Amino acid sequence: MRTTQVVDKNRVAQRFAKAQSRYRQAAVVQSNMARQLIWWAAALGMQPCDRLLEIGCGDGLLTRLLPGQQHHWLNDLYQHSSLADYRAQWLLGDIEHIRLPEHLSVIVSNAVWQWVHDVPTLLSRCVAALQSGGWLCLTTFAPANMREIKALTGCGLSYPSLAQWHGWLENAGLDVLLLREERQTLLFDDALAVLRHLQHTGVTATSADFQWSKRRLAQFVRDYAVLARQHGWQNAYPLSYQPLYLVARKP
Repeated sequence: MRTTQVVDKNRVAQRFAKAQSRYRQAAVVQSNMARQLIWWAAALGMQPCDRLLEIGCGDGLLTRLLPGQQHHWLNDLYQHSSLADYRAQWLLGDIEHIRLPEHLSVIVSNAVWQWVHDVPTLLSRCVAALQSGGWLCLTTFAPANMREIKALTGCGLSYPSLAQWHGWLENAGLDVLLLREERQTLLFDDALAVLRHLQHTGVTATSADFQWSKRRLAQFVRDYAVLARQHGWQNAYPLSYQPLYLVARKP
């Protein structure tokens, strides 16, 4: 069994760039996560602000839900064509290695932090970049995310638990207002449809050394059918998502 915990971010950028034309249609869970994050942040009292940084904006699932900001920075590994007309300042590059703007009111991010190599260090840098009373609002994924794929291939990311996140946030000096997870299951007609979904959402970047062969693919299809039946699905192939929502403030 192999588990990829540190990924090649150049590979991540390549996979997402390749998937960008189909990402928005396939990323139904990520789109819902963005809407839920905005709702939770507003419900907890976050107001429109003047200095906002979005980490890993992708094609703008979250970006276009945000109210207009006087100063808005967008970060990603590359600039997505769908945001070419969006009025913001770009910070291209790996967020773990570029300088962050100062005195930020809000830092937001949707379905990105699972790619971060050193979460505690980036959290500390985000806290330093926030002004007093500033908000950190993000979504990522919890340990049961895509459990079927990891069970069948031995490959996947290592997702931190709620307890780990809570410890990191407290150590970073943030007041935790929301930290919750949920489960969503997508159903597909066959195992190959699951793989196409993964390809269209860019998550095939989780393993650098896993290579498909005809034999391995055939075994995957057979094993997925068995796994689906074991979980009570007779004519459908489930794929589990476990979104995690986080809203915190700097004292």
